[in-house]
Amino acid sequence: EGGKGDTEGQFRPVTLKSKLVANFETIALSDVEIRPADAKDQGTLLAGDANFTIGKVIMAEAKLTAPRVDLDALAGAGSRRLLRDGGGLSLVNGLLTTLPEDIELRSSVKVSALRAGGEILEHVLLDVSANRQAVRIHELSASLPGRSRSKFGGVFFPGERFAELAGDLALESLDARQLSWWLWPDSKAAINKSWTGSRGRMKLQTAVALTASKLDFQNMEYELDGETGKANLAILVNGERPIIDFHVA
Repeated sequence: EGGKGDTEGQFRPVTLKSKLVANFETIALSDVEIRPADAKDQGTLLAGDANFTIGKVIMAEAKLTAPRVDLDALAGAGSRRLLRDGGGLSLVNGLLTTLPEDIELRSSVKVSALRAGGEILEHVLLDVSANRQAVRIHELSASLPGRSRSKFGGVFFPGERFAELAGDLALESLDARQLSWWLWPDSKAAINKSWTGSRGRMKLQTAVALTASKLDFQNMEYELDGETGKANLAILVNGERPIIDFHVA
């Protein structure tokens, strides 16, 4: 209640409109428009097409695009807190358990400019497929703050209470300090105090594993201002204070 106007609210209501052509074998949605339900928020969020093939297994495919999406305004601070606190793993787990066993989903979303965390992320692509067994991220890529670019691919597996994520991340930044401000905004003052030299040119490739209690970066290969190395980083959530285990070679 009050989520339409309160920036501390959860995800804002949206409406969907499209043209429809259907028979006993296929359903085609064209000129799909997803827009905010609140009349004060003008403009289309996403547009595109979707198709469903009906058989023993229902195949669903959607391709959506958007010139600009303000995720900060749409999701609200409550949703961002939920994701930061690990609630996203619970949401994915819920999605996997509620999907019918006889459906296969494939979807791609392209956003030219996405506002998230107070910054504009450009050329965002999310390409995923899903069934009852897993959510596969074929590609999640974007231009990030600090003249950075990232690309991730991985799989969400269902768990007893929370989903688990495993994948590979590639990241390149011309200004790693600015990127760190965006990733950890609450620590900006501490970063500025300790990071007073070069802004940092960085390249990174690593395997990523995420559970409800641990974030693991394994087999990291990095280059920072021309210096190369390897490292492993694990962040364990144990009570209110996380435990960090970091090894550099």
